[in-house]
Amino acid sequence: MAFSYGFFNAQNLDRVYTAEDFTAYLSSLICNGILDTYRQCFAPTVKSLSVTFGTGKAWIDGHYLISNTLHTVDLSSYVDESLNRYVAIGIYCDRSTRTCGIRVLAGTAATSPTIPTFTNNNMTTYLTLAVVKLRAGTTSILDSDLTDCRADESKCGYCKCILGKCRVTEMLSEMAKTNATLEELQKRLDAMNSQISELQTKVDDLTAGEILATGQCGADGVRAAAALPDHTGRTLAQFTRPNGMTITKVQVPLGLVAIIYESRPNVTSDAAALAVKSGNVCMLRSGKEAYRSCRAIVAALKAGITAAGGDADIVNIVEDTTHQSANDIMQARGLVDLLIPRGGAGLIRACVENAAVPCIETGTGICHVYVDAAADLDKAVRIITNAKTSRPSVCNAEEVCLIHAAVAEKLLPMLHKALVADRIAAGQPSCPFSSAR
Repeated sequence: MAFSYGFFNAQNLDRVYTAEDFTAYLSSLICNGILDTYRQCFAPTVKSLSVTFGTGKAWIDGHYLISNTLHTVDLSSYVDESLNRYVAIGIYCDRSTRTCGIRVLAGTAATSPTIPTFTNNNMTTYLTLAVVKLRAGTTSILDSDLTDCRADESKCGYCKCILGKCRVTEMLSEMAKTNATLEELQKRLDAMNSQISELQTKVDDLTAGEILATGQCGADGVRAAAALPDHTGRTLAQFTRPNGMTITKVQVPLGLVAIIYESRPNVTSDAAALAVKSGNVCMLRSGKEAYRSCRAIVAALKAGITAAGGDADIVNIVEDTTHQSANDIMQARGLVDLLIPRGGAGLIRACVENAAVPCIETGTGICHVYVDAAADLDKAVRIITNAKTSRPSVCNAEEVCLIHAAVAEKLLPMLHKALVADRIAAGQPSCPFSSAR
């Protein structure tokens, strides 16, 4: 293998490289472009029909170009009286004639002209400084007609060395932007940490009594269902036919009631209590988000049923929370006597459309409260406050309030006080309030 080499520091007249070698070597180290002197290098300004470029320095294919004076390019001769035209202005290095300077390349005049582009070859290289649009018959170039191409890497660009591959001023600018972004992100992170800390404090402040109170709500619901009259075996109607036959309509259990619901664990105890109270066997299928809580509630219910001498299997929960288990329940003809979906519109629609067993279509919310002109307004405020704020996540929470025009002017301020002002004063979240009529 042969190597080609040369030493720049000659000894005993042994220098073997040429000026072209030195130029090529420098060209490999420093990219073509103008020097980045705070964006002032060859800065263009327009006046009348001329463009003046400031002083500057450039590096082109290993050759150094310096302009120590302003250079004005007169473009009046390129203006067409009836058509528009673009002209490109650039500096060049022509190694065949060993000259450097500035040149103008005029495009073709047309209604919709195209921008001319300098063509580089193995002897001549151009750096486009600006492109100017010359409007038909114009006597003056507008600032908006000039496109500064100095920063465009495809046309000119700033001189970059192999060490950095970027300009120092641009690096400093980008670093400043990055630091500003990091500072903003740190502020947002601090704010998030503060919110997390506040949430953690609220969790820590949740006393055992409050936890018991949460469970007590479900227990109270079960007790309320137990206190309802027992309608099983109740005679609903009775009549005697002319032939002496007596026909009696008696209320009886349905059998196995399956209830598919989504995320709220309280549905578990409410649904099971009502099913058992009415003499039915209950099969519950909860959403996966609250399955563990629902399973724990079912375990507590089973323990209570067993302690009372009942069969714990009258209440069960489906362990599989996939869509397939819901579909299987919908298709369990001969096993499920009634299917009740409780949740969003998608769940209810899926049950109604796909169930092969009897299915009750429940509502999806959008609950209205109407206040008539003859209503007791104080009572209406209590009802609306309870319906809106006691359990806003449930599907039967109030979402629309309709008020008779005759009492609106008096009732709306009362509602605003109860739902907004009083709740804020009590440290509770206020309700969105709109008085649209």
